[in-house]
This record gives sequence, structure tokens and C-alpha cells, in this order.
Amino acid sequence: MTAPHKYNPTAFDNVWRHAKPFGQVTLGSLFHLAKQNSANNTSVPPSGVLSTVTPSSIVSHSVINLASGRMSLRSTPPPKRNYVFANVVVPASVAVMAGVGGTAKTTLAIQVSIHGALGLKLGTIQVGKFSSLMFLGEETADERDRRFGALSVGLNAFDRALIEKNVYCHGAAGDDLRLTFMMDGNVQESALVDQIIELSKQHANQADYPVGLIVLDHARLVMAGDPLSADHVTALLRALTRIAVETGAAVLLLAHSPKSTYGKEGEADPSEVFGSGAFVDHTRSAFVLHTMREKEAKHFGLSDSERKEHVSLNVVKANYGPSGTSWWFKKVPVQGWQAIKLEPVLLLPKSQMTTLSQLSRKITDLIKANPGRMTERALRDKYAGLNGKLGASKSEVKRTLQRLLDEGNVISRSPTDQERKLHRLSHNVKGILDFPEVGG
Repeated sequence: MTAPHKYNPTAFDNVWRHAKPFGQVTLGSLFHLAKQNSANNTSVPPSGVLSTVTPSSIVSHSVINLASGRMSLRSTPPPKRNYVFANVVVPASVAVMAGVGGTAKTTLAIQVSIHGALGLKLGTIQVGKFSSLMFLGEETADERDRRFGALSVGLNAFDRALIEKNVYCHGAAGDDLRLTFMMDGNVQESALVDQIIELSKQHANQADYPVGLIVLDHARLVMAGDPLSADHVTALLRALTRIAVETGAAVLLLAHSPKSTYGKEGEADPSEVFGSGAFVDHTRSAFVLHTMREKEAKHFGLSDSERKEHVSLNVVKANYGPSGTSWWFKKVPVQGWQAIKLEPVLLLPKSQMTTLSQLSRKITDLIKANPGRMTERALRDKYAGLNGKLGASKSEVKRTLQRLLDEGNVISRSPTDQERKLHRLSHNVKGILDFPEVGG
């Protein structure tokens, strides 16, 4: 044992000489004395990514007094909730998204941040307009740039500038991102919590929109202790909640799913978030991202190779919105970038395939892949024709689209001012194709 500067070997030896097998001094006493004199002291906090991490004050950040509990009841309903994502995640709250390795959790979080910067939905998933902060614990700066570059392919210079200005992303591979650390057997909050709060305020001053989302990837890299310990996880969630409350942003924590979920069938549930149940208990919303299961592939009539290309995002807990909602994505390689994107897709049971033809699926997939800018004219002029992407004549495309509109599977709506600006839509464009709002 290496003796630090506070270690008192004389005091330690005196106790050791008086120790008896069944006497008055126990090994517990020896450990206590060692701790008092800083022998092998583990209380030294870790160094952080932004600066040296130091313990925060042991005094609670909250102030509890009589005034803090006084209410003023409203006589009219408050404004509608301002959802950040999926009509489930609200500002100043913590959400968790779990999945086994390779389900593209980080990719999805990046895409949500990009769509927030552009003010666009992700397929049929509602996304607000916000700036964001991302801390990617497993990605280098080079890998971060590769991923964002791949996911920005096809965007114009104005869109790319919006992303660069409104998304702060730290490629933190190798950095210490712990928001908590152990001190004398207790979990303490690190100074990195305050640094993220301050960084959020600085970013908000430079961005176009308030910070609406803070992503931390992933749980094991930002916590101290055992992820199976309710106390250790609760301490982490307390720190995340303080970040959410003091910044007003939604905090999204990415986590892993247990290996036991490989080969699992049936609906996604909170047990697919690895670790203590506190990860779900102390968050306001929880998501599970999983690769299509064999039973689901049979339901949709897809082969095993097609099954592995599809992932499903499932709401398994929602305190402020509907739970049980799910969305399907297909992993699509971005040519030349050695990266993938998640493309929203519409999957229907085999039993409904006669109702919604293959052409209908192609049309809906095109609309999902071009949110906020697909028009009826573009479908006919750009994608119709036997050599076109739809592989059908203009009249067939028009007829099939009309059926989709009549059945309510697709809607036509006026583009927003932001969409006109982003996609350079002329004022002659009166309607763009979209989908009915899900869960809102």
C-alpha cells in the first residue's frame, strides 16, 4: 500500500499490535483508521472533460421552505405542452433511450438533433425547433464529423449552416464524462454538472433557438458506481434532472439493453433498459430501440436479411404523452461515407398488402424520406415513369396517391414559412404531402 502524505504509520502500527483474534480491535477498526488517515484514499475525484471535476457542495441544491410549497391554482387550462420529441418528451425533463449494440441509438439521437435545428419532423415523429448539445462518449471528433456529414448529404448550404450553428456536439471518446463519483462510499455530483449547465447557457446565446435537447451517450460513461444499484443510478438521475431543470432542456440519456433481449419476441417493455429499474422509474419518458424480431418479420412479410435492416423505436414509458407508440426505420448506407442513416418507413402486415399496394408503399416511403417538401407535382414529374423511382406511370401515381389521401393515410397541408425557406418552395406551392400526426 502506498502511503500518501496524510498516512500515519505509527498510529496504524499501534492498533495492529493490540489487535487480538477475538479481542477488542477488529479489522473494521483498522480500515476505519486507515480511512481517517487517508491510506489508499479513493476520495480523489476524477478529472473532467471540460475542467477538473470537484465535489459539489454537500448541501442540497434545492431550497425547501414554506413559500416553495404554496400554490396558486389556475381557473383556466394552461397552454398546451411544448413537446420536444415524439409528443412524449417535454422540456426540463429526463428521458432514456436503450437498445443493444448496433441498433443505431447514436445515429437516431444525431438525426433528432439535426431535425430540431431544421424544425422538421423525422418521418411521422414530431420534433420541435431547438438547438441542442450532444456529448458522445464513444466517438472521436473525426467520427462525429463523419456521421454528421453523412446525415447532411443532400442538404443545401443554408440547412448545413443551421445545423452547424444550432448543434453543439463534443466527440468525447477517451474523456471523463462522469457526472457523479464515489466519495467515502457515497455518490457525489461532479462539477461537470455545473459546467454543462453553463455551456448550455453559452450555446443558447449563440444559437438561433433555445436549447431544447441535451444528449448524453451513454449511461455507463457518465455515472460512477454500479448501474445495477438503485442508489447509484438515482444519484445520476438526480444530477441529470438538475441539468434539465436549470437549462429548461430535455435531457436524453442513451443506455444499453441487457444481452438477454437478443432473440426476445413480443412487445418492447421497460425491462429492456439495462441496469436498475431506477433508470426508468426516475425518468419521465423511456424508449427502446430494437432490431426487428423474427415474429415481426413474419408479420410484415420480410425476409431474414430484410429483418436485420429494420429497427423499431418504441415508447415504453410516457408520463406526459401516449405510451405504446412505435415507429419503424430502415438502416440505409450513405454511399461513400461508411456510415448509415435511419430512414423512416411504413410497414404494413401481409394481410393489408392487398389494400395498400407496393406502389403505395413506395409513395409513402418517398414522402417520409423528404419531410416538409414533397408535393403531388414532384411525385408525378420527378419520380413517375417506368424508369422513375416509382416505376409507374403518372396516371397510376396520381390514382394511387388519391386513394391514400381519401383513406387518410396521407394528408396535404400548407408548408410552414420555415419549410418554404429551408426547401426553397415557391409561393405557388400550396400544399405538401405529409402524414396524420401520431400521438398528438
